[in-house]
Amino acid sequence: MSNDYPEETAKLNRVAEEARSEGIETHAIFIEGVPALSILDLVQKMNADLIVVGTHGHGAVSRLFLGSVSKAIVNKSECPVLLIPSRDS
Repeated sequence: MSNDYPEETAKLNRVAEEARSEGIETHAIFIEGVPALSILDLVQKMNADLIVVGTHGHGAVSRLFLGSVSKAIVNKSECPVLLIPSRDS
């Protein structure tokens, strides 16, 4: 795992800490690779109970169809997936 993205890593850790402060067991992990495959591989290794994925929602048409990463995760995951639209949607 690389730390070439310090701002993104810090933001991820802040969000995870907010969840922890609410009593939600959370693991914030910044990984690099092919997004859907990397996420699904890690989820399987961790035996995760839930995957939370942000979506972009760039307009009315995109609301009808998931992005390729979200769609792959939803279609291939063996555990539940929670999709969170961006605040810009």
